[in-house]
Amino acid sequence: MEYDRNRFQELDALRGLAAAAVLLFHYTTRYESQFEFVGHPLVTIPYGYLGVQLFFMISGFVIFMTLHKTSRPLDFIISRFSRLYPAYWACVLLTTGSILVIGLPGKEPTALQILVNMTMVQEVLHFKDVDGVYWTLLVELMFYISMFSLFITGQLRRIFPILLVWLALAAVQIVLEKYTALRIPYTVEMLLNLKYIPHFALGMVFYHQRKNSSYSPTSLLVMIASVAVIALSGELAATIACFAFILLFHLFVHEQLRFLVTKPLLFLGTISYPLYLLHENIGFVAIKKLTEYGFNINAGILLAASISLVLAAMVTRYVEIPAMRYIRNQYRARATLLNTA
Repeated sequence: MEYDRNRFQELDALRGLAAAAVLLFHYTTRYESQFEFVGHPLVTIPYGYLGVQLFFMISGFVIFMTLHKTSRPLDFIISRFSRLYPAYWACVLLTTGSILVIGLPGKEPTALQILVNMTMVQEVLHFKDVDGVYWTLLVELMFYISMFSLFITGQLRRIFPILLVWLALAAVQIVLEKYTALRIPYTVEMLLNLKYIPHFALGMVFYHQRKNSSYSPTSLLVMIASVAVIALSGELAATIACFAFILLFHLFVHEQLRFLVTKPLLFLGTISYPLYLLHENIGFVAIKKLTEYGFNINAGILLAASISLVLAAMVTRYVEIPAMRYIRNQYRARATLLNTA
């Protein structure tokens, strides 16, 4: 599998690590909360779920960078659609097929649920996710919409003052939840991503630093405010992880993270999106069936991870990359025709 040399390969490596952390969390920790383990895993990764927060920081960096390089609004829409939806549709179908053919008690989706899940906004429409990991996709979509709105209204140049207000609202939401019976309406909370905006904001701060070779006073204020909001939430593990991720990004923007650019991590980074989408329920199906057939739980976890890696690589090679290229090439061709007409 080829790797794009024009990308920030360190970020691809971090994506790979984040996807692996979430996978290991689900297989060694979350599985037991839903299905009984037969035996005990050699190791557990109880904080692997924090890889999701690293994904959000990477998204903040990448989306801010993408919009800075975007000249036409439709360019961004096509770019995000081609990146997200074809691979997602393939993963929904693969997950659904695995559950319906092999079985996973309590996880069987209805036909309507599958159809609604194809929109990626099933939570808004009050339908359950076909796979538990899909909740993060709505978070990403809401962030894209917010950033796109700032882009088309010409407000990206004021992003850091806007982020300070945004983070203040996130802090208010936490305080209201902790100390009063009041809360910001769910619709506002969802649209503004109040729970996760600190992580996206940190990614944007580091893109600004990478682009300008320095932190501005306002960007430093955003970094401090983001950490403060995460700490205010009261989850110690998330706060410690936040500092670790800040260190990683600091090393990255100062070009001191090249040691992560290895073939295994680049491979994981390349397939990270389908791997993230596919691994949970398909892995649970595999672990459950394998242990029922007498496999040791550790062998079950290893084989489930192998199955997820193979399927993710296939979706990347045969769906994600070809579909993304086709959609973008068709869009560019039509744009060229319109410009020359």
